[in-house]
Amino acid sequence: MLCVALCCLTACNSGRRQAQLLAQTAHFRFMRFETPAYVLYGWLREGYGPVLHVYLEGDGMAFLTRTKPSSDPTPRDPAAFRLASRHPGSSPVLYLGRPCPYVEDADRRGCSEAAWTSERMSEGAVRSTAAALEQAKLATRTTKLALYGYSGGGGIAALLAQRRQDVIFLGTIAGNLDHRLWTTRLNLTPLHASLNPMDAVMLTARIPQLHLSGGQDSVIPANMAERWCAALPPESSCRHRHIPSMTHEGAWERVWPDLLRHYSMEDE
Repeated sequence: MLCVALCCLTACNSGRRQAQLLAQTAHFRFMRFETPAYVLYGWLREGYGPVLHVYLEGDGMAFLTRTKPSSDPTPRDPAAFRLASRHPGSSPVLYLGRPCPYVEDADRRGCSEAAWTSERMSEGAVRSTAAALEQAKLATRTTKLALYGYSGGGGIAALLAQRRQDVIFLGTIAGNLDHRLWTTRLNLTPLHASLNPMDAVMLTARIPQLHLSGGQDSVIPANMAERWCAALPPESSCRHRHIPSMTHEGAWERVWPDLLRHYSMEDE
């Protein structure tokens, strides 16, 4: 038991160090967001223009084993931060952690195992993220949002896009857009306390979208993004790109910037 705890602590500290190193090398500054339910941590790259580009992290280290939750969901490898660090253009870019990753001491208020397991896409998680986005918009003097989510962060990005009028682009990378399909395919415990993005997919029909899936992804079903776009009207601007050689934890940042330049809007 002590060994498992030490391994968890080492991994979480490694994830924090990686985030700090990425922030230094890619010129992001730390931001702290106080919301009623949680404190969220993020890092901002300053820029110009009305659009704030927001990258939402995945589920992180939610579990130590298939059945044992972690005591700290801080990701060992902040994949969404790697993507954010390669975002093209000169607009402001925010990398935003989910509720409970990275935070320590008093800032862990509200955090429990449920927050990063059954409630990872709960109403509380979505509202807290939305509150952080409002603070970030004020700090950057932006008026529009482009949302990008990796893995479980893709589900949060979609849930936010379904209820906000300021989202002008939605992108997911190996995104969990249908956790009901995900838990069924992988024989996992259903996320009964979470909202399922696929249930309200039509609310994103007006938003230009790009969804990436990996052919070697053993975590997210390869057809999830395709099913998402297929559920939208033919006239909607929803595109899916399948990367045959990509794994779930692969180097998505190598292909993402060029695809984003090709498919997304100009910063207007």
